[in-house]
Amino acid sequence: MAPPISTREHTSRLIEFRQAVYGRVFGKRRDALFDTLDALLSSGTFASFASLSQSERFQRTWPSRYAAVEDGQRDTEAVRPLLINQLPQKGICFFALDELSWARPRSRVLKDLQYVHKASSDVDGGTMTIGYPYAALAWCVEAHTSWSLPVDVQRIPGKQTAQDVGVAQIQSLAKARAECTQALDIVAADGKYGNGRFLSRVSGVRGGMVPRLRADRVLYRPAEPTPGKRGRPSTDGERFVQRRTHLGDTRRRAGIPG
Repeated sequence: MAPPISTREHTSRLIEFRQAVYGRVFGKRRDALFDTLDALLSSGTFASFASLSQSERFQRTWPSRYAAVEDGQRDTEAVRPLLINQLPQKGICFFALDELSWARPRSRVLKDLQYVHKASSDVDGGTMTIGYPYAALAWCVEAHTSWSLPVDVQRIPGKQTAQDVGVAQIQSLAKARAECTQALDIVAADGKYGNGRFLSRVSGVRGGMVPRLRADRVLYRPAEPTPGKRGRPSTDGERFVQRRTHLGDTRRRAGIPG
């Protein structure tokens, strides 16, 4: 059993990660960008963009925040390897792949807005609104908890689907983890990924896929050869149906009394 990591080692890893984000991800206006990131992560929700300047984590003058957004430079591609490097190098790692949404129904300047699903406690099943869809791949750190570490979050353009972006995310993860020969990555995906078109595109990728099937999806057995039959051969066989048996019949067949 590996010894537990001390608090000092955790602190050192956090400092190294922050230094890497500051030096590799942020370019021009990096000081203001870094302070803005600290304010967003540590101070919760803000009513407006200007109110971010009131955070104790933002140590610069308030005009620099606007200059950081307008003139700041950031390398989004450099973030992914930094996050993936935080993953364990041994054992089984579980990931979750799903589509998220950011509602922006009142925006008049954002481009490529789409209809997205918004969860609602008042309406069963949620509602539809205008916003941006995102594909998120997150590492599930502990079982039976909701805490997770996003390793890849990408906006889904209007000309692509969640499956298209999800395939690229899984392939990128497998490529970055190719040298981790003692680790096994398993990705659990939502029902929209449980189809042949998606699974055929990730076939052969290092790791495992466990997608959820929709309740109304129909599966068919392989078509059996029919020698002598004229016409076009069948592409699908009989419909796959899981037979349901009564509990009493199952117990009697197994020889269990009662």
